[in-house]
Amino acid sequence: MNKLTVVGAGPGDLKFMLPAGMEAIEKADVVVADERLLPLVKHHNVIKMGKIMETIEQIRQMIQTKSVAVIVSGDPLIYSLYKTIRNNIPEAFVTVVPGIGSMQMFASRLGETVENARFLSAHGRNLSEGALALTVYENEKVFLLCDKVRGPQWMAEVMLAYGLENVDMYAAVNLSYPEEEITAGKPESFIGKAFTGLCVVMIKNSFPKKAIHKPLLSDEDFVRGKTPMTKEEIRWTIIGKLKLCPDSIVWDIGAGTGSVSIECARQCGFGQVYAVERYDDAAALIQKNKEKFQTENLHIIKGMAADAVKNLPRPTHVFIGGSGKEMKEIIAHIRSLGPGITVMAACVTVETLAEASQLLKEGFTGYDLVQMNVSRGKTLGSYHILESNNPVTLVWAQTY
Repeated sequence: MNKLTVVGAGPGDLKFMLPAGMEAIEKADVVVADERLLPLVKHHNVIKMGKIMETIEQIRQMIQTKSVAVIVSGDPLIYSLYKTIRNNIPEAFVTVVPGIGSMQMFASRLGETVENARFLSAHGRNLSEGALALTVYENEKVFLLCDKVRGPQWMAEVMLAYGLENVDMYAAVNLSYPEEEITAGKPESFIGKAFTGLCVVMIKNSFPKKAIHKPLLSDEDFVRGKTPMTKEEIRWTIIGKLKLCPDSIVWDIGAGTGSVSIECARQCGFGQVYAVERYDDAAALIQKNKEKFQTENLHIIKGMAADAVKNLPRPTHVFIGGSGKEMKEIIAHIRSLGPGITVMAACVTVETLAEASQLLKEGFTGYDLVQMNVSRGKTLGSYHILESNNPVTLVWAQTY
């Protein structure tokens, strides 16, 4: 096994590449580089980087007989191919020559330090609107790498949508190149502006604060109808066991009155909640509760769940309160979306419990369950008795 070196090329101008990186390139038998970085390479054996996994396989084969240098833009330790290489070629002996990242260089252009700053990337990653807004809300400085869709204008629209119109935004295009351009202003000033080229953004919030979880609701707080509702003690346990984050993306399947949906929407102020319900009267109740609690991040999706979920954004959490005998198909679809999704099912019947338990052990990790039998006090003359509700079993696991 030969040596594999990942070299940070900096923002794109050769004078910002470290001498140690240039030396590593000279000593390598083969150099692999993205097309944009080829002008920086002076080497007799250069391979242009193709599709990521195909390139990874090429590197795996080459290091059997040759030393290889892989050139990545910016700093290999911040949102680069380096992590993918380590995850997919764990047996390789890899060294890293750091570079000057575009976010670090942008900070120097603005005269800003990066202590306590947060770094995010929209490039090739699932950066949601809520995740961006939450990060800006809680932090003084946020630096972001853009992609072709989620650029400065998109980020400005997110700021305005989440009431962050008073933050300061800075956008840099083509840092270190002759056509470098920096724009500054409030989010509103970025609307309608086009930014073409390699782009990085800094958003500065002079008054950051932590997002606060709201107290949980009681049953009597909700608008009720004939549709069954998850009782408050069960609902509170559901919310606790799901371990939601302020920017979680939640599916509530078989939402009923929407009590779980409403709670999720209130706890995930920077996230989105999708209440999937097949019955019209239940969907109407969800709408009434949505209006009562002003949960604009709650979306009501009418229809059969197995079909409806195929058009929803990828979730971080799924709660299945009712599946209409479609549980197998629903869970198979969730499993196909990849790792890190928490799935919980509430089971009242033995058959549902058996089915959910089996499905959440195939392609999932961290399987667990809890059964609750809640009894409530009831006045009987001058006495009080405990009257039991049907036991409910919650089962949950996470995709991997």
